[in-house]
Amino acid sequence: MKKYILAAITVLCAAGVKASVIQPDTIIRVTDVREVVITESPRGVNYIINGTAADSAMSINYTQIYAPDAMVRTRQSRNFHLSDITAATSVGGSRWDIFMGGLGLGMVCAPGAPDEMQLEPAKSFEINWLYALGVRYNIPWNADVQLGMGFVWRNYRSTVAGLRMVSGDMNVRFEPWAEGSTGCNTAIKTFAMQFPLIYRQKTGVSILGNQLSVSAGAVLNVSTYASVKNGWIDTSGQKVRECFHGVGQRKVTVDFIGVVGTHPVSAFVRYSPQNVLTGDVSPRFKSLSAGLMLLF
Repeated sequence: MKKYILAAITVLCAAGVKASVIQPDTIIRVTDVREVVITESPRGVNYIINGTAADSAMSINYTQIYAPDAMVRTRQSRNFHLSDITAATSVGGSRWDIFMGGLGLGMVCAPGAPDEMQLEPAKSFEINWLYALGVRYNIPWNADVQLGMGFVWRNYRSTVAGLRMVSGDMNVRFEPWAEGSTGCNTAIKTFAMQFPLIYRQKTGVSILGNQLSVSAGAVLNVSTYASVKNGWIDTSGQKVRECFHGVGQRKVTVDFIGVVGTHPVSAFVRYSPQNVLTGDVSPRFKSLSAGLMLLF
């Protein structure tokens, strides 16, 4: 088998390296080759060399035939890395990919919220999976466009609210805590399916071996769930919790998102210019979140 390996090395080296002296046992010597095709069959290994800078029509076909008693062994190996989850397969050519990724965790605040909410951004958070399934088109200038489907869950929370929130007739209102009770927390929780459309540009700047990228786009959200929750301690010292559904959340919203970072970890900012709730007497507020995103 050594002579077959040496023959393959000879052809490959001849395809890309100019030698000043042709060795006596040289089979093929080509400089500035444009294409090399190597195929293997039970009969042997075939080398096809097409075109050079001097002669684009040149073609050389050489077959190294295996000896009748030769034994050929092949081995394939694959190392799995966490980043492989974002490159599942290719579709219709090398420019299209199906992938998963964009696991985000961040704090959320509510611009425009009334004072009665007393929202605490440090205790309010967003969990999102931007691409439970995504399709990516790779653009030649080191960029791509991504379209996908995912999920986002937000919790607008306060542990210092002086009023409780109650829901009825698709509206959220503020009411005092029951007499003698001590308020503990209030929260508005929303859940939505999301459909992001994002453009990503790779900068060529490397950070710890990973290329920095800048992304911006829009996310269409379709809300499927929302609730209002309260917790307090009653006059007997027992902790009481209550939950209201049908809070009148906006069913369809559009967020604007920006992401900066490398493939393993990125930072994101996300803003929704529309009010979260739609009721006539419901508190009016937008959604603004920021945090970290993995595998974007």
